[in-house]
Amino acid sequence: VSGILRESQYRLEIESLVSNRTNRTSTWSMAAYAALDKVVRRSPSVVNMSIGIPKCSAISRTRRFVLGLGQQCYKTDSEFVDAFEAYTRIFDAPENQNILFVAAAGNWDIDTRLSVLPATLHLPNLITIGATDLNDDRATFIPLIGSKSNFGSDIEISSPGISVYAPKPDDYDPDFFGTSA
Repeated sequence: VSGILRESQYRLEIESLVSNRTNRTSTWSMAAYAALDKVVRRSPSVVNMSIGIPKCSAISRTRRFVLGLGQQCYKTDSEFVDAFEAYTRIFDAPENQNILFVAAAGNWDIDTRLSVLPATLHLPNLITIGATDLNDDRATFIPLIGSKSNFGSDIEISSPGISVYAPKPDDYDPDFFGTSA
């Protein structure tokens, strides 16, 4: 499937709900949960999420620094399990069953299987999406530091993630890139 929808065909709302990432994963996760709670109260049909945090053990400390993650990762298995359960409660709540959640796989060149949230969740109303380049290969964003679209069995679909004409609040970005594109 490819193409562009007419602006009048669907009402599209774009809102930045989580920003200013901190170095404390728990603080950032709480902000993400609060943002999701705010969004689902509006009863959307689709929620596209450009959020995700990997397990620290999935990426070396050096690569986390180079990729700009710093300490922004789940440091313990219990921290990961707590976040896994929190996302599951939100997505799997009876009142959210008719919402399609779309999670970006991430851009750290790692296997998402049991290592990136919310992308690793397996729920009927969640799709995890990876990014491809103009040749339909797994997208590479910054070759020198190994910033590529994540991969793995958790990814249901991949779509263009390089040079995407993407909407943003009150405008369009003609050269947007990443698994969020």
